[in-house]
Amino acid sequence: MPVTGPARLRLELDGAALRASFGDAEWGPFDAAVLSDEYAAEADAGGPRTWGFTGAFFGLWAQDMTGGELPAEFSAATYKPHQ
Repeated sequence: MPVTGPARLRLELDGAALRASFGDAEWGPFDAAVLSDEYAAEADAGGPRTWGFTGAFFGLWAQDMTGGELPAEFSAATYKPHQ
């Protein structure tokens, strides 16, 4: 998605319901319950056989898909616990 100038991104997690927005575009809700160790674990009768996930994390990440090696600059990030 080409962007010139500042972009406002938002993620909202309410229980297991995850919603995302970019400007006026919104997506979701998605089932965030799958973002857990318990969901990804494979078990045998004797207990866990494999663990496919290490838990949910929050962070900022960007990738230049143009190949122009353009930097991503973040001026602010806010985390607000749901009340």
